[in-house]
Amino acid sequence: MKLKLILSLLVIVTVVAISSINAIPANKSKASTTSLSVPTESVRYVSYSPEKFAQMSHQRRVLFFRAQWCTTCSEADKELSSLTYKLPADVTVFEVNYDAEKSLKKQYNVTYQHTFVLVDEQGHLKKLWNGGGITQLLENLS
Repeated sequence: MKLKLILSLLVIVTVVAISSINAIPANKSKASTTSLSVPTESVRYVSYSPEKFAQMSHQRRVLFFRAQWCTTCSEADKELSSLTYKLPADVTVFEVNYDAEKSLKKQYNVTYQHTFVLVDEQGHLKKLWNGGGITQLLENLS
């Protein structure tokens, strides 16, 4: 009788211990996934939308007009995507679809894909340049 009781208690303790051990990683996993979620888009290099552009008016803003078919634009896009950490914290670069954003091209007199436009707080043109990547962008911010 005592042996049955001891074995039963041992089984119960084992089941509870295993359940507790399994529950802890699951909870930690959920917590770490939530707290460490990585945004799909960098805060410093984002797709253009009028809303995002207006929200970032406190930042230095650069519009990057790129076309999907433009190979040098694609190279600059890859560079900007992988090296956003080199951008100053107060700079946001907006990827603008050269073919779709006709009114924005007209507003800033953009006539060539792979064009960068630095704007002021009100969204007025400060500086415009063609070509280059992160190095040229950093040079033109000063």
